[in-house]
Order: sequence, then structure tokens, then C-alpha cells
Amino acid sequence: MNQPTLFDTPKPPFKGQAGAILGALKRGETMTPKHALERFGCFRLAARIWDLRRGGYAIEKVMVTRGDAKVASYRMETDA
Repeated sequence: MNQPTLFDTPKPPFKGQAGAILGALKRGETMTPKHALERFGCFRLAARIWDLRRGGYAIEKVMVTRGDAKVASYRMETDA
């Protein structure tokens, strides 16, 4: 008998900041830490992304340049 993988199990519902971030990502929005702080009051976007990934969601991180700094930008992975 085959063991279920992470992606075979139902995805748990997320509430609060993680749920709001997930909703934005599902709508095709990209998310930076500054955007997450301003929009959702989330100081730890990377931690919420980790929670979502552990819940089975495929989220991609791209490093982007903003002024003189590089920051992480997250989006839902798409099948090419």
C-alpha cells in the first residue's frame, strides 16, 4: 500500500495572516515583506510562507532589487 505524500493530503484551511496572504497569492499577487506588513500587519512573511509550504502550497521565492537592497518576493508557482 502506498503512503500518501504531502501533496496527496487535503490542504488545511488557513486563517489570520496566513489565510489572507494565501488568498492574495492565489489571486496572482506577488508579496514582499513590506507589502505583507503594510497590507496584513505581518512582520514575519517568511514564517507565514513556511507555514503555507508545510500545508502543501507551492510558493516560489524570487529575489528582487528595490533601490539598493535585495528583498524576497513570493508568488504561487504556476505550471509552465
